[in-house]
Amino acid sequence: MDDSLARLAQRHGGVLGRKEAIAAGMTYDQYDALLARGLYVAAGPDALRAVTTPDSFAARLWSGLHEIGGEVWLTGAAAAQLLDVSRVGAPEVIEAMVVSTRRPPKIEGWRVVRAMPGDLIGSRIVGGFLVTSREVTLRQLARTRRHDRMVTVLQDELRRRMTTCHRLRSVTGRGREGSAALRRALLVAADGAHARQERRLAAAIRRRGVTLRTQVNLRTTDGSSYWLDGLADAARLGYEIEGPEHLDPVQHDYDCRRANSVLTEHRLDLMRFATAYVDRAVERAAEDFARAARSRRTS
Repeated sequence: MDDSLARLAQRHGGVLGRKEAIAAGMTYDQYDALLARGLYVAAGPDALRAVTTPDSFAARLWSGLHEIGGEVWLTGAAAAQLLDVSRVGAPEVIEAMVVSTRRPPKIEGWRVVRAMPGDLIGSRIVGGFLVTSREVTLRQLARTRRHDRMVTVLQDELRRRMTTCHRLRSVTGRGREGSAALRRALLVAADGAHARQERRLAAAIRRRGVTLRTQVNLRTTDGSSYWLDGLADAARLGYEIEGPEHLDPVQHDYDCRRANSVLTEHRLDLMRFATAYVDRAVERAAEDFARAARSRRTS
C-alpha cells in the first residue's frame, strides 16, 4: 500500500489527497495514521505532503486543488507563472475557475470563481495543471495588477508574439472580470512604444558591429525563466530597457533580486537603460553597450 500511495502522490507533486487515497482503497483511519507515522505532513484540510517533498509552489497548488475537488482551471497570476508570462511574480492569492453550479468553495489563499461561457475555450494542461488560455489568464491578471505594470506585461506578450490585440479583446465583455482593466491597458500597450524603443536600440547596437540576440529567454534550474531584451553572447553581456513601472521601489527590488539570481546562474552581466534615456539618446546608449561589450571580449 505504501508503494502505491507513493506513486499516487508522485503524480501530484508529492501531495496525496484524502479523496483519491480513499478511492485507492485506504480507510479514513489509515489515511490519518500517515501523519502519525511521520511519512507525510499536513498540506491542507484534505491533503498530505510527503516529507521528502519540499513546500513548493506546485505542492501548494496540488494541496488546494485536492481541497476544491473536481475539475479546476488555474488562472490569473498562478496560470501566468505556468504559462511563462514574463514580469509576473509568484501570486499571493491563487485564482482558479470551476464550472460547477454550486457556490465556489472558500479556501485560504485561494480565490475560486465560476467560469463564464467561453472562458475555458483554449485552456490547456501545463505541468499537469489545467490552466485557462493565455488571453483569459491575462484578463484575470489585469483585475489585480496596477495599470502601468499590466501595460508592461502586455507589451512583453505582444512583442514576443504570444498573443494578439484581437485575441485579447475577444475575451473581454460585460460581466467578465478584468475586462475594463485589460482594455485600458491595451490602449497603451497596443501602440508598441516599448517595442519601438527596443528595435531602435538593437539596430543602433548592431550598426556598431556587435552581434546581438533580442528577446532571449534564460531558463533556470528551478524551471522558471527570465527574458532579456538583448544579449551579446560573445561578451556575455545583456541589457534591459526599463519603463516607468521600475520606479516603484518594491517592483525594482523584486526585479533586481530575480535578475541577479538568473544572471549569476548563466554567468552574465546586465546593463539597464531607462526608456526615457533611449528615447532621448539612443545612439549614446548603443555606444555605451557596444563599448562595454568590446572591452569584455578583449579582457
